[in-house]
Amino acid sequence: MYAKCGDLNKARQVFDEMLVRNAVSWNALIVGYLQQGDSEAALDCFEQMYYEGVPPDEVTYACILKVCGLMRDSIRGEKFHDEVKSQGLLDKHVMLGNTLIDMYAKCGFLAKAHAVLNELHVRDVVSWSTMIAGYVDHGKGEQALSCFRQMQEDGCTPNAITYTSLLKACGITHDVHMGLKLHDEVVNQGLLEKSRVLCNALIDMYAKLGALSKAHETLFEVPFRDAVSWSFLIAGYMQQGRFKEALSCFHQMRSEELFPDASTYACILKACGIIQDARTGKSIHDEILRRKLLEQNLMLGSAVVDMYIKCDLLAEAQKYLSELPVRDVVSWSVLISGYVQEGMGKEALKCFDKMQSEGIIPNAITYASVLKACGITRLVEKGKEIHKKIVEEKLLEVDIVLGNSLIDMYVKCDDLAEAKHVLIDLPVRDTVSWSTLITGYVEKGQCIEAFNCFQKMLSDDLSPDAVTYASVLKACGIMQDPDRGKSLHVEISAQGLVEKHILLGNSLVDMYVKCGIVNRAQEVLDGLHIRDVVSWSTMIAGYVEHGKGEEALCCFEQMQSEGVSPNSITYACILKACGITRNILKGKQIHAEIAKQGLLKQNVVLGNCLVDMYVKCGVLTKAQETFDTLPVQDVISWNALIAGYAQEGQGDRAFRCLEQMHNKGLSLNVFTWNSLIGGYAQEGHAVKALDIFQQMEHEGTSPDAVTFVCLINACSHSGLVDEGQMFFESMVKEYGVTPNKEHFTCMVDLFARAEDLYKALRVIEQMPSTEYSSAWSALLGACRKWGNVKIGRLAFNHAIQLNGCDAASYVSMANIYATSDMQEESQKFRILRVESAIFEYPVLSSE
Repeated sequence: MYAKCGDLNKARQVFDEMLVRNAVSWNALIVGYLQQGDSEAALDCFEQMYYEGVPPDEVTYACILKVCGLMRDSIRGEKFHDEVKSQGLLDKHVMLGNTLIDMYAKCGFLAKAHAVLNELHVRDVVSWSTMIAGYVDHGKGEQALSCFRQMQEDGCTPNAITYTSLLKACGITHDVHMGLKLHDEVVNQGLLEKSRVLCNALIDMYAKLGALSKAHETLFEVPFRDAVSWSFLIAGYMQQGRFKEALSCFHQMRSEELFPDASTYACILKACGIIQDARTGKSIHDEILRRKLLEQNLMLGSAVVDMYIKCDLLAEAQKYLSELPVRDVVSWSVLISGYVQEGMGKEALKCFDKMQSEGIIPNAITYASVLKACGITRLVEKGKEIHKKIVEEKLLEVDIVLGNSLIDMYVKCDDLAEAKHVLIDLPVRDTVSWSTLITGYVEKGQCIEAFNCFQKMLSDDLSPDAVTYASVLKACGIMQDPDRGKSLHVEISAQGLVEKHILLGNSLVDMYVKCGIVNRAQEVLDGLHIRDVVSWSTMIAGYVEHGKGEEALCCFEQMQSEGVSPNSITYACILKACGITRNILKGKQIHAEIAKQGLLKQNVVLGNCLVDMYVKCGVLTKAQETFDTLPVQDVISWNALIAGYAQEGQGDRAFRCLEQMHNKGLSLNVFTWNSLIGGYAQEGHAVKALDIFQQMEHEGTSPDAVTFVCLINACSHSGLVDEGQMFFESMVKEYGVTPNKEHFTCMVDLFARAEDLYKALRVIEQMPSTEYSSAWSALLGACRKWGNVKIGRLAFNHAIQLNGCDAASYVSMANIYATSDMQEESQKFRILRVESAIFEYPVLSSE
């Protein structure tokens, strides 16, 4: 009596006072402990009973087998199984057989459980239902349904409990047909009116099958509808990512004055966070507080913190966490993770320190977030400190995610050597480990190392994923290695990865663009099943980088015709295309689109591109007007404007811009100075150009290759031969700038303009390659001016060998002959100019 009433202390006291204790009295006490969930006490009772020589009966064994199942103690369970079997109790009591099935199922020994079922002389609905439930509890839906078919063949009629498990099995296997069949059966047998659990199992099954409209319909058809019913439906909507419908269900549920449990509240808070519905989230938080659920459920506290974080209310999340009566590692980890997701690494680390000051021990999830925070803040020393703790706690041996987080932290802190050491020392390496390191090498431009890592990864028998391939393709683009890129393309296509991952399609387009194979990039783009804004922007940027403005504009129109909306990157590229083609009408149209979307307020780059576009189109008044309206005027926008004025021969205006930059405290870079020097050079103001160069040096800006092209060009146009020579020599000796094709061509032009054609020829002969067609063309042009037939013939021969049938070279040679009163030769070359596209050009003797 005391045991049934739950007063086990009194029951034990009475029991201990009994002079004679038999199996019935022992059983009463064991059952009492079992009902109270005290398995250890029940087992102690059984052992004491055994010690006192009281033989257990079928009830004792049934109880103690149940204890073994609850404790997952299969060793004791098998021992009692042998005892029951040896005593012949299984043949007499089906209850014992059912308990054995349940014990083995709970211990995870499903094959043994089924063997017991098959050995039973009598199998009832409980036997079958227990076995089916065992399969379902272990996620083995197919076996559960197979067991049901056996049960039907055995002639046993299922009950509500059987059907409850079978409906769960249909949810596991996604067997819609079987689920509908079982639904009809339970309706026809009138079982729904007798079982609330069965009603809820039906709703849960449809929710798990993704048939949410059917689940919703069933919810309003079944005779019982409670908080659990709604919770299953809400969970279904959450699983399908239909968060607004989940919230709608919650409001309907509350309108019926039904209160969810903690797990449903956690689901709804998650939905509020994902759709950033802070108002509903706050309302639910208040309701949870009124019901005092937080005091009993730490998980719910963490869900509230997570909701505020996802709604971008980090201060609210921090405040709420500080008010929690109990803060555990989960709630702290959620807040730390929230700060990390928002890129607020310092705040995340402060939270971590505070958490530790409260004596809370971090877990692997906490450490992973803290390592990300170290990567964001580039605090490598803090990262090393965390690394040390992780090693001390031996977490790397059991958690590969932590190992990968360590690699990522070192990569972000630019310590690639340490990142590689971590990877090598990991007990287990996966694809993510290698991909993280490969990506790190590629981002730092260390592409050879990235390729080496890729090969080692393959030798580890690991299959690259989309991220790995994307990084290696990027390395191919940087290295301009189309052969390796094409080989990877074949490999990726063979695995069908391009169709599954748009990232890979975009990476392939980018690789071919970077390798200069723009036509192949376009073919890849055309072949993609899905093209997003990144796909199109990459292709457009590729055309722009290769000076193909018209193709970029066509690509942009095709993108818009497919309904893909451009982003800031697309607009920046297309403005450059307008500048290349000098398409002012299209440029103004894009300007209007950008202004309408309010993008200029949030994107400095776009403003700079607009100024540059108007400059390239030669509309300086519009460039100045746009510049004046920019919310932020940085060095790049000033440079674009200065370059525009300089290119249009308005050097004084450009210089005034430079002074304004000075006054605003902006640092001038080499591009600014080059624009001014180039502008004055173009105007023929060499002295001013040289003065600007001196000012540039005085302010500590180092000249680059372009600077010297501008300076030598200025000297060339003003006849300052000595000064031009001096700049060419000092460029190498004093500034360490290696001369390129433009420098040599400028030097040829410098001497040629001064009628020193032999020095010009010597410059060409001293060049690293004599295949600089621009240098020969410059010399040929000078020979025309000065009427030098001999050197002219030499320059002509080289020019046409390099340029093919170039009409300009024929015209120049004809004019050289005309100037030298060699009219017959001149006329012949004028004819050859027309026929040069048909006949093979002649090579002239320089004699």
